[in-house]
Amino acid sequence: MECSIVHHNLFAYRDGDLQPDLKKDIEAHISECKSCKQLISGFQSIEAIIEKAKSVDPNPFSSTRIIQHIENELKSNKKERVFVLRPILVTLTVVTAIAMGFAIGKTGFDRISGDDANQNQLENLKTELFIHDFVDENKTLFVNE
Repeated sequence: MECSIVHHNLFAYRDGDLQPDLKKDIEAHISECKSCKQLISGFQSIEAIIEKAKSVDPNPFSSTRIIQHIENELKSNKKERVFVLRPILVTLTVVTAIAMGFAIGKTGFDRISGDDANQNQLENLKTELFIHDFVDENKTLFVNE
């Protein structure tokens, strides 16, 4: 028998799912072939290690510790996001307040100074009176006579 047949049927041999004739042939081959015997013994030792690891009871507090660690990480990430957003929000608020201050100040100054109103009055007087010779000094109107 060839070693490849043993390799191919290794799991079936381990589970006992082989036909009796094939099982006898594989056992005969294993007793004669040193490499296949090492393969089977190595496979059995790995299975024993896995079964031993399965039988070990886990620490009952390990899952609690893992969950607590994950929750702490999530909380710290939320705190970092809030910390980053605060300066951005403060900056946007200050810039908006300054822009609104300039806009309100500009319209308020125009109303107080009345530059546009004086200019409009001057143009209205010129057109109504058909007088083109006005002298404007210190925001007062003089008619040249």
